[in-house]
Amino acid sequence: MLSSLVRHLHAFVRETEPTIAEWERAIEFLTATGQKCDDERQEFILLSDVLGISMLVETINNRKTGGATESTVLGPFHMTETPPREHPYRPAHIHFIVTAPGHRALTTHIFVAGSPYIESDAVFAVKKSLIKEFTPVDDPAEAARYGLTGSFCLANSDIILQPSAED
Repeated sequence: MLSSLVRHLHAFVRETEPTIAEWERAIEFLTATGQKCDDERQEFILLSDVLGISMLVETINNRKTGGATESTVLGPFHMTETPPREHPYRPAHIHFIVTAPGHRALTTHIFVAGSPYIESDAVFAVKKSLIKEFTPVDDPAEAARYGLTGSFCLANSDIILQPSAED
């Protein structure tokens, strides 16, 4: 794999013909990225996410079959029990991690149709099959059905798991 990476990097340099100043700036960027890394913080993962490489590797390694729900990456800012906040340059979405005996584990999202960045997600995770309409609901009786008070939004999405390879 490393020899292929070197070949592609050489092709990139031949194609773009950077100046020495541009190349030095690229090296400074990569050096600064590495210097931010420590035991708690891994900036190269974030760089991989925003270059779309993480999502591409995820897609290659989790090709869907038989109508299964498409997978996505957790994304660079995912934390369990994270408070709601603006995910920079990410469309509004909900994460799902689903497991079931005899099936492959699935990490996926549903994305809110019409949300900003739906066409330009910073980590390239939006797949058309995962974009869903969220319908506003103002009916107190409907809210009570879900254990809620006040208005809310409702979306429907089936999650279909792939059988595991052992089956």
